[in-house]
Amino acid sequence: MLIHEFLERSADKNPDKTALICQKDRLTFADVENAANRLARALDEASLERGDRVAVYLEPSVEAVTSVFGVLKAGGIFIVINPQVKAHKASFILNDCQVRVLVTDAFRLKEISGELGGCPNLKHVVLTDYRKAGEDLPGRERIKFHDYGEIMDGFPADRPDTRNIDIDLASLIYTSGSTAQPKG
Repeated sequence: MLIHEFLERSADKNPDKTALICQKDRLTFADVENAANRLARALDEASLERGDRVAVYLEPSVEAVTSVFGVLKAGGIFIVINPQVKAHKASFILNDCQVRVLVTDAFRLKEISGELGGCPNLKHVVLTDYRKAGEDLPGRERIKFHDYGEIMDGFPADRPDTRNIDIDLASLIYTSGSTAQPKG
């Protein structure tokens, strides 16, 4: 069984039951499922292939949770980068595991903007607070930027077709790199 299928089963069985509480937000299983499906559809439109890496570089949040499930539903491999990681180490992780899509916020994007040139595989950035980022987005000539809010409003919530099988990799986990470079 695939990890995201646990969410799908819970959404089918208990759609109105609370699944996620984050500060003032309370999401049901159906809410989390629909948001993950929308992101998966957007990643599919961005040509995410089975096994492509997607980094989630956010504080613990609704967007972080739905992004993890959305990546899995799109057939990708998620990497959660600790939001306290310094820019050069985040860049190392992005490059080391050949991240194709980054889900982050304007603050973290600004922190790592000088490092994005060293991440040739990065093709898409999904910003959870796109409007805060302004027009000066780094790497705009080779990176396509997406607004998480527009994804939630503009993509269908129906389930995408499953691409993975139960032995496919779901996640890469990196050490903090406190004594050297992070290791995956």
